[in-house]
Amino acid sequence: MKNKITIILFILIFQNITHAKDISQNIINEFNEYYKAKKEIMKKYPGAAKDKILYFTGILLFKRQKFSNALKRFIDIVYLYKNSVYNERSAIFVAKCYINIEQYLFAEREIKIYLDKNSSVILKDLFFYYRGIAAFNENRFSTAKQYFQTSIKNARHPVMFKRIKIWLAHTYLKLNMRIKAYKTILTALDNVSGLAKKEIIKAKRLKYKIKWQYVMNVFHQDKSISYIYNSGLKTFILTWINGIAVYD
Repeated sequence: MKNKITIILFILIFQNITHAKDISQNIINEFNEYYKAKKEIMKKYPGAAKDKILYFTGILLFKRQKFSNALKRFIDIVYLYKNSVYNERSAIFVAKCYINIEQYLFAEREIKIYLDKNSSVILKDLFFYYRGIAAFNENRFSTAKQYFQTSIKNARHPVMFKRIKIWLAHTYLKLNMRIKAYKTILTALDNVSGLAKKEIIKAKRLKYKIKWQYVMNVFHQDKSISYIYNSGLKTFILTWINGIAVYD
């Protein structure tokens, strides 16, 4: 019995040591990533101020998808360098980092704190845009709709206006507001210049999805239809009587 207890204790101690080693290794890896990125930025901007080095180090880490590591740099700028020219944009990146690591409530919270403390912000459209994305991913679509609408009112660039419209159309669809969703996505796709290819493809797929739900619910009201499913550019209509219809 004593031997069994000794073996169990040994296994538990070994697991704890291994776990501690994993944590330590992760910390070392993160520091090495930060140090490497910082070294590159210092070489690119010799003699630059600390806040500038910190900001562009965060940008480099973000581009490399080291979101948790980048987050630390941007938070430092927001709270330690309040008068920095990079302060407001860093607050945006704090939200973006949280969204990328799927911590949506933290993204919203940080934006709220920043807006409460700063009465006048230049990037108001971006703050409410990412606030809307965070709320959307938390399935709080009514709240997301309000954020996107505020973002649209403050949109500074045509491309940003289109991006917000696409998210708003998606939100309207989630809220079962199909007519508004369809009209919104049409205005977003009226001129796609400036949008990335992936953004255009996603927006067009969303358009087809909204269109079929809009058409089937507003015009046809066919009681024989049991379900409508969208996959890429194809729409599958399941009926109670005639099987499955596929539209391209």
